[in-house]
Order: sequence, then structure tokens, then C-alpha cells
Amino acid sequence: MNSLKTKSKNYSLVNGKAIAGLVLVPKDGHFQAYVAWEWEHVAKEKIFAIIEAPHLIGNATFSNETINWIADYGNDVSHSKYAQKLFPQLF
Repeated sequence: MNSLKTKSKNYSLVNGKAIAGLVLVPKDGHFQAYVAWEWEHVAKEKIFAIIEAPHLIGNATFSNETINWIADYGNDVSHSKYAQKLFPQLF
């Protein structure tokens, strides 16, 4: 992951991952999901990566397992200015 230094160390643990944020952007009747996460020992240093779901998410399929799956299999978009703007609480 191309994790970035942020200004926040606020996160919640989900399946062992430190989740700093989740953003859902409506698109084509579904959602494009973004998860800001890192392992807890790294998150304590205010460092997180922004991961984009590899496909659109429907509301019937959304759960904490979905967040975990996005973190594991999504696309790292940490250095995208668009993705960073989705998480103003981090930057």
C-alpha cells in the first residue's frame, strides 16, 4: 500500500484493521466505496491508505465483511487528489 501521513489517528477496528473512514459515492444505482485503513500499529502513527472497491457495491451486500474485502482486494488510490478530498477529516 502507498499509505500517507495524515493529521488524524481516529479509527475503529474492523476485523483487525484500523478503519479511519468509509465513503460511499452514488454511481449507476449502486455505490463506489472507498476505505481509509491501515494496520493498528501503523494507524497509531496517523498513517492510512485509501482503497477503492474494485467494483460497485449494492446496499444489499454492504456489511463489515464488505469493508474488510475492499481493504484486502481494492485498488490503492491513496495518492489520488480526488480520493484525498473524500476524506477531509484525514487531511
